Amino acid sequence: MKRLPGKEALGLIAIVAVLLSVSLTGLGFSSWLRLDRDSGLPLPAEDRQSSPVTPVPGGRVLHVDRERGSERGTGGVQDPFDSIAQAIQVVRPGDRVEIASGVYREQLTLKRSGTPDQPIILAAASGADVRIEGAVVTLDADYITLEGITVEGAQDKERGGLFVVGGTGITLRHITARGNEGAGVRVKPIERPVTRLQIIGGVFSANDGAGIAATGELELRDLLIDSVVAHDNDGDGIQVERATNVRILHSTTTKNGEGDERNGVFLKEVEDALVYGLHTQDNGHNGLALRSVFGVTVARSISVKNDHHGFDSIERSRSVSYINNVAYANGDDEEDKGLYVTATDGIRIVNNIFALNAGDQLAFSDEGGPVVGIFSDHNLFWRADGERLVRWFDAYFDDLASYQAASGLDRSSLQAEPGFVNASDRDFRLSATSPALDAGAPVEGVIGRYCGQAPDIGAVEQACGAAEVR
Repeated sequence: MKRLPGKEALGLIAIVAVLLSVSLTGLGFSSWLRLDRDSGLPLPAEDRQSSPVTPVPGGRVLHVDRERGSERGTGGVQDPFDSIAQAIQVVRPGDRVEIASGVYREQLTLKRSGTPDQPIILAAASGADVRIEGAVVTLDADYITLEGITVEGAQDKERGGLFVVGGTGITLRHITARGNEGAGVRVKPIERPVTRLQIIGGVFSANDGAGIAATGELELRDLLIDSVVAHDNDGDGIQVERATNVRILHSTTTKNGEGDERNGVFLKEVEDALVYGLHTQDNGHNGLALRSVFGVTVARSISVKNDHHGFDSIERSRSVSYINNVAYANGDDEEDKGLYVTATDGIRIVNNIFALNAGDQLAFSDEGGPVVGIFSDHNLFWRADGERLVRWFDAYFDDLASYQAASGLDRSSLQAEPGFVNASDRDFRLSATSPALDAGAPVEGVIGRYCGQAPDIGAVEQACGAAEVR
């Protein structure tokens, strides 16, 4: 059994927790993210409060019911509106619109704004199946929440199913966007910025474009994507371009871009981003692709059986960190890597497991441009056939010792079978005999509480027993 670290290590963890808390809350996320009290790391969305069932003080509850409502309805529980459009024409700050089950074929544009203390909420009634079908929902307002609504079958390649063109404090909670001609959710600031946008929970699937596509034509900043599932989209699962202060947490992207070489997650020209707790699998190109980014940390994430690389960093990226991740069984030929790095200035690679990828487990290349400022250590590498373990620019190494001697890197890293509980069933916890246990290193701002003498290598830290927590 593992024990909690001693007082000195706990002191370091406390400092780390404060550092990460500052890095998250100091950049506009203090009201969005609930941090674990022990680790200082972000909790999944299901561990945070959802929007209130009743409106805030001073607000009203307006009712929409396709079957029972009428054009002359007042929005009362006994006299509901028969369309969502009626409700959004009269909402005011603090109101909550409760929508009954039904198919609503309405083009909707929300321009009425709430306030920070009195947001406007449009939500499916408890247990209701609300579907907006064959139409685009456009948001151009401040402090608006949409909750529990399905948007499907919109025939607009440019706008997608749900189109965010401007506003601050918009929340999309437990939205389903499926089968739309463009992206499921399209975020594209046109005449004013989009800031403090939250996409929490929800499923984005079978769209002709990306599941979620956010591109900053104007200012796009403070974007939180948390606990979403994006699968079977023709484009990327999650695509973010030209944005600042982005957090993608606890999300899953699978089977996106099959046959079209698209990625589970694609970030381009993004500054200051955290990708944490991502599971990306069976996508048509990379699990996670970074292009021309600055200040991006990828942590506690798992990339499995994608058609090309598990992870990469290319095209003049700067200050990139890969900490405590797993890249497993990606690709099907020698050009497919666990992690591929080129044209990057400043990269940290610590506490990762690179195992059974078709080509090199880790590859550094100057094909796209020079790679400088490399720090890599406390990783675990494994290939069952004993070939192509690491590419160090023009040299290829089948064993860790030769690579260490040539590069001077990964002095504390391991070449060993990782000992997952059941990788074939996507269980990437470490078994009791895994060499990755206690073999990692603390990393400021990323690694929270851990058991044993040091953090584990890999994405999943072994849990502490109840008797060990003190």
